[in-house]
Amino acid sequence: APAPAPMSSLLLAPAPVPAPESTVAPAPLPPSPAPASSLLLAPVAAPDVAAEAPTTAKKPKKDRHRHDEKTGGEEAKKPKKDKHRNRDRSEEEEGPPPPAISLADLPWRQLPSGRSMGLIAFQQADKDPPDPLFEFPSNDLARPRGNAPIRLQNVIWVHLHNYGGTLMCSKAHEQGERIGAKNCNWPGDGVVGRGWGKPYAHLAKGRERATSKLLSFSMIERGLEIGDLNCDGAITGIMLRDPFRGARSTVLYHNFRTQLDPILDIIGEKRKASNMGEHKGLPGEFNYQFFDNMGTRVLSGHFNAPPGSLTREHLKAAMEVLQRIDVILILEELKDHFPQMEKIFRWKNLGSVAKKVNGHTEEQYHEAVSDKQEVHFKKLNTLDYELYEFGRSLAANRTLVAQGL
Repeated sequence: APAPAPMSSLLLAPAPVPAPESTVAPAPLPPSPAPASSLLLAPVAAPDVAAEAPTTAKKPKKDRHRHDEKTGGEEAKKPKKDKHRNRDRSEEEEGPPPPAISLADLPWRQLPSGRSMGLIAFQQADKDPPDPLFEFPSNDLARPRGNAPIRLQNVIWVHLHNYGGTLMCSKAHEQGERIGAKNCNWPGDGVVGRGWGKPYAHLAKGRERATSKLLSFSMIERGLEIGDLNCDGAITGIMLRDPFRGARSTVLYHNFRTQLDPILDIIGEKRKASNMGEHKGLPGEFNYQFFDNMGTRVLSGHFNAPPGSLTREHLKAAMEVLQRIDVILILEELKDHFPQMEKIFRWKNLGSVAKKVNGHTEEQYHEAVSDKQEVHFKKLNTLDYELYEFGRSLAANRTLVAQGL
């Protein structure tokens, strides 16, 4: 493996941003995380790997939802219809698969546990997974494309709204991951936790997602809650992006144009938010959260804290959670971080991953938010910008580790 970069190049310098004052007491927090210096990872070292995984069966899998090894005689002779999974298939099947990664050996897995730090998402869930587990109708599961990646662990993806989640879901599907039909969300646990009136609607926590035989890749598109990441046996991932660009996409997709100024004023003045009516899938009570340090809200476990009430204590909690996530990608630098997906997820042929899925035109972006609104937004979201820069340093570290595997 190439020599790791000097430690100093991976550390995030303190951002010269004044701490926002708050007259509203935040929701109860866990004990204050360790000082900023302890948030930075130890020098990168290539972790050990476990023994090689068994050789992949060369016949295609017949069962479209469960990862068993049944194959049908006729099906094995028919050409694959999925053009994405056909590429370089012969090369993929030559020789044994790469060695399996021991998650426990990854450097960030050596940090004190999130549970011991009092981080909300890592606490023990108040309820065990349903027993027996819910059975989902076939239309709640996307039809798989080809063989699933050679990997023992399921992936839990923290989907910050309008932060490239649809792109990642599309590529997960192309890679053969078993996913939910609604944008990779767990059936009955959708955007902001919506259950869509399904009889099995519930917030699916980490253990249920990690042990699923139906879904190998599932997204959490809501604020993190107790038990969501309390699962050492799963791989976790997240995508970050420039906070303003993410908020601008929310304005466009959910049509917040006429309400953006009132929302920003509510945040700046720390006033109580009102129900603004449903916005294309978002219930009326969910509005200011997407324009008031959303990333910090999601990761700290305080998604619904009052407008303008977040403090640096919330930011520290969010940073502590972020540095315990296995795969950290930056949308604006996505190609630079392909090694993480290749080595940790075991994804292949990533050349098309950086293509947009839900893109808008430059003219639409320009018309959606004025220059004055952009300045106002950035002034109110200094915590998320600090989180974003911290995430960029962690993403660079993760990529260096992946290159050494």
